Order: sequence, then structure tokens, then C-alpha cells
Amino acid sequence: MKDPITPKNDTSDTISLASNTEVEELIYHYESLVFQMALSLTGDEDIAADVVEEVFVQIHDEGINLQTIESEIIIHRLTYDAALSKLFGRIEEVEEEVFIATAGISDESPLLH
Repeated sequence: MKDPITPKNDTSDTISLASNTEVEELIYHYESLVFQMALSLTGDEDIAADVVEEVFVQIHDEGINLQTIESEIIIHRLTYDAALSKLFGRIEEVEEEVFIATAGISDESPLLH
């Protein structure tokens, strides 16, 4: 069986949580799971790493309580939502690039602003 791909950066270093050991523990336990799920949804390691960071920042910033039976369900939902948001954002970027390329409009065109 293939070794799972792990995030390139350590999310706990990205999020300043010196006094919040609860979230640090969540990162320790769930970072790989969130990354794997995000990678399977997006197909891109860089986007998946962004999703991991976004999920744990959201948990921290919103004070989401994960000391419940549903904690994995919550983490899955946050990951799914963040991954889809990133994908839809990327789709919009690609659509704009295609529009510009096919219409022959330069980036400085007032039509794009």
C-alpha cells in the first residue's frame, strides 16, 4: 500500500496558538486526515494544504467545540466546504483566463474591472 501524502508545512506553525493546546491537539490528530480528504477532493497538494490551514483557522477563530461525538463529522464538513470553495474559486479563475484568451482582451481592459 502506498504511503499517504502528508502536508508540506506544519499547520501548527502557521496558526499562532501558543496558549491553545486544545486546537494544537486537534491539529496533531486531524491534520493528516484533513489533508488527505482535501487532496482527494481537489487533486492538488497546494490547494489541499491551503484547505488544511483554512479548516484549523476556522476552528480556532470561531471557537468551534470539537469535544463532542460529532467532532469528526464537523471536521469533514469544514474540509468539504473549504475544498469546494477553493475549487469554485479556481474554476472562476480559469473561466476568466479562457475568456481573456478567447476574446483577445488584455488584463488592463476596463471590461475586467
